[in-house]
Amino acid sequence: MPKPITYCLAMPKPENHLFEVSCHIESPEADGQKFALPAWIPGSYMIRDFAKQVLKLSAQGPEGELQMTQLDKQSWQCDKSPGPITIRYAVYATDLAPRGAHLDSTHGFFNGARVFMRILEQEQKPCILKISPPQAARYKNWQVATTMPIQEVQPAGFGSYRVENYDALIDYPFEIGKFKKLSFEACGIPHDIFLSGRLHSETDTDRIIRDAKAITEHHLQFFSKPAPFQSYGFLVMVLGEGYGGLEHRNSTALHCSRDSLPRKSDEEVREAYRTFLGLISHEYFHSWLIKRIKPEAFVPYNLAVENYTRQLWIFEGITSYYDELALVRSGVIQQDAYFEMISENLCRYLSTPGRWVQTLETSSLEAWSKFYKPDENSPNLTISYYLKGALVAWLLDLTLRQKTQGQYSLDTMMEAIWTRFGKTGLGLPEGAFENITQEITGLDLSEFFEHSLRTTRELPFEEILTDFGIDYQCVTEKSDKKTQTVVKSNLGVKLKTLGNEAQIAYIYADTAAEAAGLAAGDTIIAIEGLKTDKLRLESMIAEYPVGTAVLLHVFRRDELLTFTAILKEKVKAICLLKCRDDASVDEKNKLKSWLQIKS
Repeated sequence: MPKPITYCLAMPKPENHLFEVSCHIESPEADGQKFALPAWIPGSYMIRDFAKQVLKLSAQGPEGELQMTQLDKQSWQCDKSPGPITIRYAVYATDLAPRGAHLDSTHGFFNGARVFMRILEQEQKPCILKISPPQAARYKNWQVATTMPIQEVQPAGFGSYRVENYDALIDYPFEIGKFKKLSFEACGIPHDIFLSGRLHSETDTDRIIRDAKAITEHHLQFFSKPAPFQSYGFLVMVLGEGYGGLEHRNSTALHCSRDSLPRKSDEEVREAYRTFLGLISHEYFHSWLIKRIKPEAFVPYNLAVENYTRQLWIFEGITSYYDELALVRSGVIQQDAYFEMISENLCRYLSTPGRWVQTLETSSLEAWSKFYKPDENSPNLTISYYLKGALVAWLLDLTLRQKTQGQYSLDTMMEAIWTRFGKTGLGLPEGAFENITQEITGLDLSEFFEHSLRTTRELPFEEILTDFGIDYQCVTEKSDKKTQTVVKSNLGVKLKTLGNEAQIAYIYADTAAEAAGLAAGDTIIAIEGLKTDKLRLESMIAEYPVGTAVLLHVFRRDELLTFTAILKEKVKAICLLKCRDDASVDEKNKLKSWLQIKS
């Protein structure tokens, strides 16, 4: 039986933001052990060069210190050793993102890909992780939250954990500090929610438990037994502002804003809380789709370079479709709220000029260089494979139900790929999803897939929705939503979210701002001599009739410039979905079957 690789992680001074790591290798490679830190983390498709935060790297053998040779930006090799070696280093941790590593005097958080070296040629050996608590009195109440299998730990969670290989080692995030733990069972499986950060005094934790239980039970029943895990944990960082998540094999790391959590006084599901529930649903669904069902290009992961696939629309887009659908199917939101969510997605999609430029498959392929590295022109050149992927999944689901009289659906396809690829561990080849869908249903869907995935032609929303008794209205906003009488003017910019300055993040193509010569990074300080800011810019512009030439005072870097913008009408899609009053019994039944609404 191979001897395990033993990792030790300490944080003697959390205030200096350093995780101190050692890695003991009993049987190093004969010609000198090579080791490397991943360049990216599974689930976040961008080269992040984690090794840039490594410092104080050294190696010891039985006869003393071993010389190190750096091979490239993220890998090293030490001299030959007659016996076991121990590698030591520190990781500077100030990235609070769900994909990151963060340590300060309030808490610690890390993903293994950020802190644990990959021992090359020995990645399949078992790994032991030993975590030590900081010793200062101010940290005496710190605890550990993780779902990594325990070997031997203290009540607070510090101690030893053991996993089967390196891939598992980096797939269990850790939260260390003070947190509130919520627990429940879903289909007999223990689940924990660890809430870190300050909660509002009126946060309704009972509501969180109740809704999370409903969502997780729905997903567990959707994929049927046995579940691919024996327990599950949500590691939630509560912030003033924040949103995001990263999936792992039986846990997820989430960020949410404090105001997105429910209050005891809430009578309805607020939009912000609905978004948080969607995030929980999304990352939980990934336990099957991406953590077990993977693109062939990810089996196994190559953590040193990009892993390209045209299928991210499947893994993120279908997940995004089901994360919202699960909310209505599980009963945590009502049908009208679900239609509102779809309407919002349609509005965002139809308001993105990049949908005419980038296909869905290309969006997936170019995630490494475009989706995760947006710039000021991204809205004009790209479309999100999350957003368009979810809409294509929706249309595919309804198309299958329509053409097979409800015999087949996207649910059927998910069951099939789970059986063929998730349970077997085989990677999903490029094009296999299309072939399996046509094989099972007997339908020729080549035109649908060609249109949806490999062209930029508009998607056929209205013609499909009619068969389900849904009225689809989409208009261009040229007036007040309520009165529909006053045409509004618009510059055609999106402002940066931080601060109150009207600083331009994006300029949309063929707009007044582009024609005037404005650029991303410009800060608009005055309109016709009157001071403006982020909160007032849109309303001030809207006061002028379309075609008006307005004088803008702008700071570009440290230079004060003036521009004249000829205002154009505001172009924004407004999409509304609602059940038709004259829908037939058959159409209503199709709708109930899709949403799984019980009479």
